Amino acid sequence: MSFSLPGTDLYYLPRDDLAPERYEQITRPVFAWPRIDNEYVFDDRPSLNFQLINMYRRDVYGYTHQWPPHGPREREKLKEMIYCGDVVMLEKFNFSPGDLFYIDNHGELICRDRLAFKFDGAQRIIRAYKHAVARRDYSQRGGKPRPTVMPSQRIRKKQPSALSIIDSKMAGRLLAAGALYHQHPEMFAETARKLGDKAAQGFEQVLNEQTAGTLVAFSSLLMLGRASASGRPSAINPDEMKHYLGKVKGRTKLLHNIEAIELDYLRRDRAELATMRNQFKAIKRKFLKEAADHSDVRQRLSIKDREIMSRGKNPEGWDVHHKIPLDDTGTNDFSNLVLIRRHDEHKILTNAQATVINNMQPGESRKIIWVIPTGIIYP
Repeated sequence: MSFSLPGTDLYYLPRDDLAPERYEQITRPVFAWPRIDNEYVFDDRPSLNFQLINMYRRDVYGYTHQWPPHGPREREKLKEMIYCGDVVMLEKFNFSPGDLFYIDNHGELICRDRLAFKFDGAQRIIRAYKHAVARRDYSQRGGKPRPTVMPSQRIRKKQPSALSIIDSKMAGRLLAAGALYHQHPEMFAETARKLGDKAAQGFEQVLNEQTAGTLVAFSSLLMLGRASASGRPSAINPDEMKHYLGKVKGRTKLLHNIEAIELDYLRRDRAELATMRNQFKAIKRKFLKEAADHSDVRQRLSIKDREIMSRGKNPEGWDVHHKIPLDDTGTNDFSNLVLIRRHDEHKILTNAQATVINNMQPGESRKIIWVIPTGIIYP
């Protein structure tokens, strides 16, 4: 939370202690400033609220209860600080972290576009990031923050039709997933061979000799057998996994529009987890209120459901899900939350998580492939 500016997405880096992992959510000044100018009202009169800038949110109906000239000096002051990198805005619903800044494998913050800021604004942000890292204990992570998880693909708005044609390569992948459930990989491998080379390749991407026994929890990726459709082992490529064959109450269900990422799952300390879960109760209400007005949610849910959300409550049949779980290194940031249908999608993913953490102790780490539902509402 920012102590220098109102709201939950504006931070004055010289004073506010922004967590290093959140620097990947910083948005470009050219996008941040129009939003700020639209959402806030400025006042040049003296203020006793001890904020960096005398500003407050506009009335929901557009009335500011403030006489001209409003606050041209305070407005220009904040605009300059935004473009110089002293004040940053975080993307609330950021599903492509690392668009402007990202954390590399060495724990360094990298700016993709230094020209997005005036003067040395990008370098100021990088210096603030290093100070934030120095104030934290990363001994369990080799002395550095976790790298940014880059999305394997852009979110596709349109969901595939249930009657859409599945190409032969995808058929091979689904055959491999079926092999896991029926425990007959040789039989399914033979079917993939008969479908042709592409089906055989798809089968190998999911189920093959090289990846047998890999610590992956998800059925469409888990390697239990040792079958190879052509006899040649091949490595799994998470970037190409766009579907997930899950299981709930003994039934299988194919989920579309997912992202598969490689994740170093580090089970969180139980006391820290309990604290974050308690904090989530209040954050979930705020998330639901803001998500109620999101364009994707408006297209999917009824007015009644969105009215329920505007009161900070789950609409019937829906839950709020952490994309990266709190049990690992996930946060309560809006960018890590998704409104998800309770049956069957949420239950499938929670079942998969239970498989991952089976017999894991706090502080224990395990490399896995993790499935993330895309968008702010799923499916």
